[in-house]
Amino acid sequence: MDQSTQPTKHQYEYKLVQSTQFVHKSNELQCGIALVHTYQFFGITPKFLTKECPLCVKVGIVGREDEALGFIPGMSALRIGDLPEGILAGDMNSSFSCMLHRTGQMLPRGAAVGINSFPDLEPVILEDLRSKLQNCLTVGPFTLLTPPPSGSDETGCLPWLDHHQSHSVAYISCGTVAVPKPAELAAIAEALEEKGIPFLWSLEKKQQLKLPSGFIERMGEKSAKMVTWAPQSRVLQHPAVGVYVTHAGWNSVSESITYGVPMMCRPSFGDQKLNARNVSEVWGIGIRLEEFTREALVNAFDLILSKDEGTKIRNKVSALGEKAKNAMGPKGSSTQNLNKLIEIIQKTN
Repeated sequence: MDQSTQPTKHQYEYKLVQSTQFVHKSNELQCGIALVHTYQFFGITPKFLTKECPLCVKVGIVGREDEALGFIPGMSALRIGDLPEGILAGDMNSSFSCMLHRTGQMLPRGAAVGINSFPDLEPVILEDLRSKLQNCLTVGPFTLLTPPPSGSDETGCLPWLDHHQSHSVAYISCGTVAVPKPAELAAIAEALEEKGIPFLWSLEKKQQLKLPSGFIERMGEKSAKMVTWAPQSRVLQHPAVGVYVTHAGWNSVSESITYGVPMMCRPSFGDQKLNARNVSEVWGIGIRLEEFTREALVNAFDLILSKDEGTKIRNKVSALGEKAKNAMGPKGSSTQNLNKLIEIIQKTN
């Protein structure tokens, strides 16, 4: 590569952050680099090189949803029912299953694999992956690597949060791909109203129309803030936020951990069930809900926003957040691994 056109370190870092899907993205970097979102989703793919995952699928899962994933190192707390739908469907010829299989074949051939996470989250899985892959490097969380958002807080979320007490507000954002059903949206509203919990809710306008009639008016401007978009990382950093109601996508979970906010997870598809199981069962930093019901939400809010158990959960996630920040610090493991990853890219090019 011509020295005059050699990308700067910052450009490499930005490019890495933009290439977080799967191994085919490595073509953009013109070398054998693969970047993925999370261990769980990714930890399964090498197993497609063995008989274990296909066997698990072929024998069927009916009645086995709560069976532990003991055949994958470090995942014994997770369940067969947490596996992505493409595996559970049992169709090894489906596009999703084929993608996982191809990824499992390609990853060991890569010069390096960067993971958007940090070692303290899942050391056992990381150790297993490092025994199978070249230069398996944790380089996250990416939320601390990407430049701060340049857009302003057009919806006024932050000034609204300024008027609330510490850890008192529920931030609700469940993504835009799989929006909760109308009955579940109503359940969220009913639980918030019953408990009188102030909330900031990011929800598409057409979905807001499905909320119970008069709900916003009854809650009032001081307790209710409905927006169609929120500056999420800045919201999660605000001291007023006490809980994050989320779909448990990895980027959202990673941000919540980084900024020390307990979670209420309602997963739908992909890696969300695995992430939610980790949040609740492995790390103990939140609650997993199979669906949103008024009763389940009321109980979850009572627990997480309480002074006793809620404080314990908040302390756990805050401790993980500090480890995430340390990993991305000047001498942190993720920073060192990122430098190593960039060196590998430069040598390969």
